[in-house]
Amino acid sequence: LLHISINDLQVLLLKVALLLGVEVLLGVDYVATDWSSSGPGQSRSWTVSLQPGPGMSDAEGRAEVETGFSRASAPPSPRAPRAFHDVSVLMGASGFGSPVGRDAGMSEKEGDHLRKESAIGLICNFTRRRGPNEAMLRSFSMARQFYARLFQQAARASGANLENIVYTKSHRSHYFVMTPTRESLVASGVVINRNYQPLLARENVDFEKLDVLVREVVAFPFIEGQQAVHAALVADGHGEAPTYADGGPRLFDFSQMKRSADGLTFVRPPPDQRSPNSDDDLLVALVGDSLVEPFWPEGLGIIRGFLGVLDACFAVSQWAVGQSNSAVLAGFDEAYVRLKTLNAATRACVLQSDERRFALAPWTRYRAS
Repeated sequence: LLHISINDLQVLLLKVALLLGVEVLLGVDYVATDWSSSGPGQSRSWTVSLQPGPGMSDAEGRAEVETGFSRASAPPSPRAPRAFHDVSVLMGASGFGSPVGRDAGMSEKEGDHLRKESAIGLICNFTRRRGPNEAMLRSFSMARQFYARLFQQAARASGANLENIVYTKSHRSHYFVMTPTRESLVASGVVINRNYQPLLARENVDFEKLDVLVREVVAFPFIEGQQAVHAALVADGHGEAPTYADGGPRLFDFSQMKRSADGLTFVRPPPDQRSPNSDDDLLVALVGDSLVEPFWPEGLGIIRGFLGVLDACFAVSQWAVGQSNSAVLAGFDEAYVRLKTLNAATRACVLQSDERRFALAPWTRYRAS
């Protein structure tokens, strides 16, 4: 996972899902879940309503970070239903602030991060030029903790001391997201006053110097044997400087990360309409960034995402074979405690050492607490 781009990973997982017979609907948004019937004379069940939409975004508008990807432009699937009936399991995977979790009454809380300094993100998009040099570029994702020497070289060359960087070549643009330290932004003059609040207020950012800093970073060759993105675009543009595909680079603060307090819950029908047993309950789970908002410099978002999905699927499998709601919740909570403590420093203590033995059951992946 350290050597694959986000887009490549998405395509790989999509192909596997399609081979397994998963139906994928594009261009539709989740609306709501309710206990209703599909028509006159039909019994009530859990119904998930959908609507055509531009793509999922979270409650705080952070979907703008994804502007380099093509997911928001997908037209609605021609045969996408307006509702799914007889739903037993529902998972939210649309990023933090998932409406699926909110509808199920799941609460959010601030995550625990052992750091005092600001966590700053920088995103930018450069316009595609469709030239031969650009065609040779490959997407990449890197964190300083895994490539310390390379990031030191990049800092000396660009003036930006980065904690991580992600580059994606989409069909529309060259998309970068990176995390420069506060001190390097102050030292380069991008941040005018280190004590200004909020630090990244528009009047406290020198956008000309931000433009210079971004271009210096993009001009650094992060991948051995591959042209820097800036050099490839200049070559394909016959010496012309690359242009932005949007309004230019943007800075944002993500120091306060959040996570779901629950992760998994059961929703029961209205009291006057439920059966004595739990057959009518709806299992709702959150996975990926909907479960734990990733702290980018850690470089563990994808790893946590995979583990969280496996935990949720194991809970579903146990419920399907007859385990009680309370037993399923207890098992999931135990795994979630381990997942929440996973970071670069604790990885060896939290996870089993032999990844080849990882399976659906949590004990094949997590060490005993």
